[in-house]
Amino acid sequence: MNHVTRPLSHGQMGLWIHNQKRPTGSGYNLPVELHRKVAFDIEVLRRGLQALIDRHEMLRTTFHQEGEQVVQRIHEAALLSFEVVRLQGLEEADFYHSIAAEARSPFDLEHGPLFRAHLFMRSAREEVLLLNFHHIVSDS
Repeated sequence: MNHVTRPLSHGQMGLWIHNQKRPTGSGYNLPVELHRKVAFDIEVLRRGLQALIDRHEMLRTTFHQEGEQVVQRIHEAALLSFEVVRLQGLEEADFYHSIAAEARSPFDLEHGPLFRAHLFMRSAREEVLLLNFHHIVSDS
């Protein structure tokens, strides 16, 4: 796969160093929840999120040690990490616990993706879209 290599910003370097010390941590996750009382159109949502990735190179970026230097690799293309999680009939507390658990799921800076989307469905009238980014892709 084709990619462009660039040096890290000062802020990105700090986040990369922290991640090397705590690779399973989630302290730099940036989750955003969008609550809907009507159903999302899943295919329109998927296409829109993929268009976002196609347009913004930071959402196609991974981070790598090359010799003594750490670089960001901006990939020419990347597929959306999108999962529909059907939790119909689950108690409200368990439903929101599932969302929180995913929001805390760590990112792999080397392999990516550093942006993930999950659509949690409890009923036709209760859906939560979780967009989760690693902070490193917001500090270019």
